Amino acid sequence: MKRILTLALIMLIPQAGRADTAAVSEDQVKAAYLYNFVKFIEWPRESFASDSAPLRICVLGRESVSSILHDITKGKMLNGRSIQVENPAQVSQASPCQVVFITGDNRDSRGTLERLRGLSIVTVGEHDRFLEAGGVINFAIEHERVRFEINAGVARRARLKISAQLLSVAKSVKGE
Repeated sequence: MKRILTLALIMLIPQAGRADTAAVSEDQVKAAYLYNFVKFIEWPRESFASDSAPLRICVLGRESVSSILHDITKGKMLNGRSIQVENPAQVSQASPCQVVFITGDNRDSRGTLERLRGLSIVTVGEHDRFLEAGGVINFAIEHERVRFEINAGVARRARLKISAQLLSVAKSVKGE
């Protein structure tokens, strides 16, 4: 089963990874990545209010990403949990989320990361030095494709378990 999931991730993401394709926007690619990331990450049990609480993905910034992600996740379940997409106005409203995507138009990503530090949250960004500032996953454009890099050390400190399958398809893995 894991090999099938890995193959699906490898096949899905590189095809969607083209940032220059008119049919698929960069926001669509990033939303697809966000959805696929959650399939390969484990959170500590206390990250959820209850066993039936939804997995929450928050987007701080561009509403277009949250709108696309909402369409992708509509009606989907992950390990018995529904997936809820939110676009909070403030960082304080994102703290109960399991994934927080801090878009490039968020003017204070370093401050946002500081406020979320110590929580079991997968923080995702899209600018240089995001991993060095304490982010878990960063999107990067490479040869006109959306790729991602992971800071495994930050993930470990946040008590997140990232599967080897996801690590193997990352552009780079830091902090191992």
